[in-house]
Amino acid sequence: MRTEGLLHFLSVRLNEFLQRFAHTLEPSRLSAMEKHLSVQLAFRHWDHRPLGETLVADQASEVRENTVLAVDFSEVVKVYGQKLEFLDRVSDRSDPYKRVQPGYWLFQVYRVDKADQVSPLFIRLFSNRQPRFEGQNKLFDDEIFRLRGVLGGRGIWTFDRGFDGWSYLKPLLTYEQPRWIVRMRGDRNLIDAQGQKKSVRQWAEHIRQNLPENRIAGGLTVHLPMDKRSLKLVTCRWKPDTEAE
Repeated sequence: MRTEGLLHFLSVRLNEFLQRFAHTLEPSRLSAMEKHLSVQLAFRHWDHRPLGETLVADQASEVRENTVLAVDFSEVVKVYGQKLEFLDRVSDRSDPYKRVQPGYWLFQVYRVDKADQVSPLFIRLFSNRQPRFEGQNKLFDDEIFRLRGVLGGRGIWTFDRGFDGWSYLKPLLTYEQPRWIVRMRGDRNLIDAQGQKKSVRQWAEHIRQNLPENRIAGGLTVHLPMDKRSLKLVTCRWKPDTEAE
């Protein structure tokens, strides 16, 4: 029941997600249930991890072989936060001026269903100021490894340009995630099967120039300068002025 309420209201506030069951319970029963669920929250040895694992498992069961999974880092701003635990400083991307505000960072994975409905698969809130925090790259490595095990290789992982560096690509290659797509910067270097090194922008232009008239997209087998495993670079004819994806 707790898992269903959390997913329905996207909230961890008991009085909000219990409203999911308000139409079936008397007000007095609802109040008693809220007290029952919150009685152990202040217990110093209470472990939230089993609840988190249940949430991830529930959502992972909906991921199919071709389900698109969108992965990104984001932030939650707490402008008026003063006494929140390990409050960090984050760049507010919703602000036109990208001002730095009090808040927390988020590592997010969403699944995109056939009807383009977006649902959260995994959200991890973190702060650079929390004890024993080893950095954003280590967090990405750990969570990708864990989610890879939960999903059993299902899904197509998609990443924007901020994830085209080696620190993010290495876990995907190391843990042998079957299918993933990273949008790459045009100045990244790639090497083809003949050993030629060119930038992504140059390779993309080469692919487009050799596309048959009836094709709008093409690809080339390449590998990274620091890793010999084969990858596929894909680009489209109908976006000639943008960087390859």
